[in-house]
Amino acid sequence: MVIGVTGIVGNSLAEILPLSDTPGGPWKVYGVARRPQPSWNADHPVQYIQCDISDSDDALTKLSLLTDVTHIFYVTWTSRPTEAENCEANGAMFRNVLHAVIPNAPNLQHICLQTGTKHYLGPFETFVKTEPHHELPFREDLPSLMNIIGTLCFYATICKHEGTPLRFPGTREVWEGFLDASDADLIAEHQIWASVDPFAKNEAFNCTNGDVFKWKHLWKVLGEQFGVECAEFEEGLLTPKLTLEEMMKDKGPVWDEIVRENELLPNKLEEVGAWWFADVALGMKKKFEENEGSPQYQSVGLVIGVTGIVGNSLAEILPLSDTPGGPWKVYGVARRPQPSWNADHPVQYIQCDISDSDDALTKLSPLTDVTHIFYVTWTSRPTEAENCEANGAMFRNVLHAVIPNAPNLQHICLQTGTKHYLGPFETFVKIEPHDPPFHEDLPRLLSPNFYYTLEDVLFEEVEKKENLTWSIHRPDIIFGFSAYSLMNIIGTLCVYATICKHEGTPLRFPGTREVWEGYVDASDADLIAEHQIWASVDPFAKNEAFNCTNGDVFKWKHLWKVLGEQFGVECAEFEEGLTPKLEEMMKDKGPVWDEIVRENELLPNKLEEVGVWWFADVILGMKVSHLSSMNKSKEHGFLGFRNSKTSYISWIDKMKAYKIVP
Repeated sequence: MVIGVTGIVGNSLAEILPLSDTPGGPWKVYGVARRPQPSWNADHPVQYIQCDISDSDDALTKLSLLTDVTHIFYVTWTSRPTEAENCEANGAMFRNVLHAVIPNAPNLQHICLQTGTKHYLGPFETFVKTEPHHELPFREDLPSLMNIIGTLCFYATICKHEGTPLRFPGTREVWEGFLDASDADLIAEHQIWASVDPFAKNEAFNCTNGDVFKWKHLWKVLGEQFGVECAEFEEGLLTPKLTLEEMMKDKGPVWDEIVRENELLPNKLEEVGAWWFADVALGMKKKFEENEGSPQYQSVGLVIGVTGIVGNSLAEILPLSDTPGGPWKVYGVARRPQPSWNADHPVQYIQCDISDSDDALTKLSPLTDVTHIFYVTWTSRPTEAENCEANGAMFRNVLHAVIPNAPNLQHICLQTGTKHYLGPFETFVKIEPHDPPFHEDLPRLLSPNFYYTLEDVLFEEVEKKENLTWSIHRPDIIFGFSAYSLMNIIGTLCVYATICKHEGTPLRFPGTREVWEGYVDASDADLIAEHQIWASVDPFAKNEAFNCTNGDVFKWKHLWKVLGEQFGVECAEFEEGLTPKLEEMMKDKGPVWDEIVRENELLPNKLEEVGVWWFADVILGMKVSHLSSMNKSKEHGFLGFRNSKTSYISWIDKMKAYKIVP
């Protein structure tokens, strides 16, 4: 029985519950609402009951007959002038329903009650009088009296009709701040899950989408969806005369005209536009992260190399509301200024050159609340001996700055890779690598390797703090997104394909037949981030080294065709030994790339910044196979995986979305 079946979540429940694959089904569904059933709700296979639950007699008469009800989904509310009246009216409505159903439904098992984040923020009438007691952002997990999307759609429609730009009627804090929202279908699925899963009984749950957004980004989307120009944000636009409620108060005749011209459902503007609610949601006076009192974080992550491929994924995943070990506060450290493609992540960015021990100590020692370090960076030097010295010093600088000053530091994640088994690049043809598949307990090769140096630094430093644990993560070729990476295979190949298309030349494979025909594995950057987070919070994963790959295999000859399809460029047949190395082919293409950037309005990057040709030549020019076993991770409880082809395409799409390539 869905109480409030015509509300935002009620409508989703009416759509999802009757589906054949809904958990707990097959479901018979009663839908209760005060008004006659609207046409947009009539297609759902629901037995509709028009009932005013604020009237105890009406509720008893109509709901006591539903003796077969097993689950109640209460997703409605009513609005009164004061919160005291709200308490009285809404309490009476809910009680009327329960008094009518509980004594008469012998098989009643579960009641889902939907409230919202005002549980933490307080009621609307106190928003400007008192500070919220909790540090949580405002969300859309509320019924249709608070329909933010519908309200903004009506506003955009009126702006387009009148030829006026779409102005944001809120504060800079809301325009620039991070928020989360709750999809109505997700809320419905969440409630259905809780109603049938025995582990979810008798608990209160937050329910949000699991990501964050900024209104300045969604505002642009709103304009695009309605073909209306978005005005630049104007500080101070929100005044008593320029709230939506004020701007829309005389627009009833305009809306009536729009309804007639477009043959819309006959609705009055006051019925469809919840202007007061939009003004509250968009007019918050403080950034949520700046409310009174300190945010309560369970974990505080320090990501060293936050603009790298895996660092960027950690910056995106750690702050999500459902990330294990959370809620997480995240510091992100990198040598260069924060790039635009990394700036949307809710991370406290610290520009720091960790190769400089003084800079590292100055900027990292104040981070006394750090609980977890994710070390996912490296630097390249001409020889492996120099790599060992430089990378070991960088890692040691970080640990010397943090370990003595972070009393709650629990765990250090160190990322290395499969060169642990293959040896460094300079010895690929000089020493015999291990025979794949690679297992974590294989002995070290007898050659310098900065991965071994990093491990030795880790083992030495963790001994200085009691109960400090560690994990080592060894991915293979990483599929991910970053314009700042020394080993970005996907970004490099995307740039190569873009240049081929621009010049009208076929996409030639610049590697060996062994790589073209052989089985290879890869590591999705998001999967690596998830793997590291798992190891940092799971007690069964402490003080261990793990391989981390997608769990499947692929051939480059198949992904090469995918690359051509993604960029609309012809793929040449493989020619053994006839295609020059990428580093040779691309050495004079800087002006060509500059032209591509200008023509396609891409982010202004130089070719040498986005194309790591030497690395692609190494990866595609190998003579030996390299496959890693994921058995140890599985045996310790990590069951994550990725489809490598799907991963490959998704990261290409992300390169395009961030305007790195067209």
